[in-house]
Amino acid sequence: MTYTGVFTKGGKEVFRAQMIAGYSAILTGMRMGSNGYTIEINTRFASHLGDNGKMFRNLFKEKREVSGWSKRKILETIDNYDDAVEAFSSTPYASSEYNIVAGVKKGVILARDADGVAFKLPLNESSSDYVLMTNFDYPWHDIKEAFDPTSVKGIGHSRRKDAQKLLDAAPVLTPGLLFDVLNDDGVMAKDTIFQVIMNVEKGLWNASLPACVKCGRGAQVLV
Repeated sequence: MTYTGVFTKGGKEVFRAQMIAGYSAILTGMRMGSNGYTIEINTRFASHLGDNGKMFRNLFKEKREVSGWSKRKILETIDNYDDAVEAFSSTPYASSEYNIVAGVKKGVILARDADGVAFKLPLNESSSDYVLMTNFDYPWHDIKEAFDPTSVKGIGHSRRKDAQKLLDAAPVLTPGLLFDVLNDDGVMAKDTIFQVIMNVEKGLWNASLPACVKCGRGAQVLV
């Protein structure tokens, strides 16, 4: 029920996104170009009990757009990394989430609240070779990470820490390595619908279905 949607104008590709049948909003997308960008969202769980109530007020009282539709309009109208990061940082959302944005040799993770950025993790010369996020504010020592119900290995296991170990042990980061890390039992989330490896500089788009744990087969490459 997933497919790669290629959005065009005048016969030319504007952006592409991995889509779910019947769902018009964007979860994962890429806009090509020398200063293009990719966007991927992760769940960022509410930090306090009042967050869910605020989400409903934003949706039904303030009539805010769902963030996936906002991202679709950003991909459609903004053609460069810097302006896209600004839009992903400042556009009002209904609720909290992570926005993971990558460009050519640059990137940032935006921990979004409904009204703005709570914190950001940039990829730059002073950082490591990568930045990584699952669903928890680990820079703020979010205790909920220890109770992650999506881990294949069960409660108490950190998918993020397993991913860090695999990435740190590798001499070089390659698309093949990233594919293996995504499908490692210690990293994979049980509720993953699809996964995409993107590289704006190389024009790489590799979408796949996650490895099927119960049926004993590996990940299925879609594109």
